Amino acid sequence: MFGTTTFRTRYFTPFEANQTLRRVTPDLERAVERAHQHESLIKAVNSGDLPDHERESLMDELEQLQQEIQSIVEHIHGLGIEVKGLRDGLIDFPALRGGQEVCLCWRTGEAIVSHWHTLHDGFAGRIPLDPNEDPGVWEWCN
Repeated sequence: MFGTTTFRTRYFTPFEANQTLRRVTPDLERAVERAHQHESLIKAVNSGDLPDHERESLMDELEQLQQEIQSIVEHIHGLGIEVKGLRDGLIDFPALRGGQEVCLCWRTGEAIVSHWHTLHDGFAGRIPLDPNEDPGVWEWCN
């Protein structure tokens, strides 16, 4: 079909997720910062207290921020990482654990990728990685 692209999920082991995290953290932090700026500008625009010329200027700035955020998120997605939330800088690394598709997860402020969750449980169901667990439980198949 024309215009249809099939994407293959890239699976990470905890080691690979942490190696990739080092490269992606500056981009993610920039996206989080820009998202907070975007949110503040939206509040200013919606306040109704601005003259038309200032509102137009802020709307242009909002559009530029949106484009920058989208570009960063697309770059991160291109590495196989899912951006789950820019408010907290939350990302998921698809993984295979014992034959089950799960996510290794990380959010801004954490030193390393140290948790995982099932696809259905999400962030609320995070489980700490067990440092004594056989690393072979995390499958590499890329």
